[in-house]
Amino acid sequence: MDEFIELHNLTSLPVPLHDTNVLSATNTWIPGRRGRLCFPAQPSPAPGGYCLVVSFDPSNPDALARFRSRYGLGDSVVIYGPYDGKLDNSPRRLIC
Repeated sequence: MDEFIELHNLTSLPVPLHDTNVLSATNTWIPGRRGRLCFPAQPSPAPGGYCLVVSFDPSNPDALARFRSRYGLGDSVVIYGPYDGKLDNSPRRLIC
């Protein structure tokens, strides 16, 4: 089973997924201390949009194609990863 985190932007503005006060190419994000992922410097789900964070390396074209096919995702869905660690498989809602 694929593990992934779905992040929804419920606002009408872009929401950066990094610390905008840190001047570095990447910033570390730790979702509930269950995993670690360094996002690119400028990611941001579109207003009202979403992105996925996956446990595999999305730069692997075969793995990415299988994942997109399995969940019926088009190329417009932004996918980041991989994150380190495991999820505890209980639903969580994070509001930032």
